[in-house]
Amino acid sequence: KNYKMVASEVMERNLGETENIIINQLRKSCLQEAMGCEAKSEFKLYKGTEMKESDIFASAVEESEFCVRLCCSKCHPYTMVVKEESSGDEIVTMDRPFACAAAGCKCCCYQNMTVSSGGQKLGTITEDCYYCVPSFTVTNSTDVAIHKIKPPTCLG
Repeated sequence: KNYKMVASEVMERNLGETENIIINQLRKSCLQEAMGCEAKSEFKLYKGTEMKESDIFASAVEESEFCVRLCCSKCHPYTMVVKEESSGDEIVTMDRPFACAAAGCKCCCYQNMTVSSGGQKLGTITEDCYYCVPSFTVTNSTDVAIHKIKPPTCLG
């Protein structure tokens, strides 16, 4: 389906004609792992189907507090701004508030994330009520559901 999406000029410039993107999470240092520190997540984004240094067009670093990452690692709140590598301009911002971690079933305290670009809401990703198999609903800027995300299962 073709959905009209509100996008900033920077987002359009970087993603307008792009068919493939590779998102690579950078490795943490051995010292951080050994100490049990929960470091900020960092990513590099590549255009195309290979991870060549020349294809990096954006990067992102999680913005969150150390104590919150340490105490609530799987459900901590954060903001992640994806920035254009050449100018540092924002392409897209993802904001995730605190919510309880996933369990075998979930009927409250849903995970959610708001996605925006240039200060304009693009949509949301929200965890649905579920039993055993989690699912998420993706909405557009006017909160109309446009996609459903479900992991594959042996039951179909």
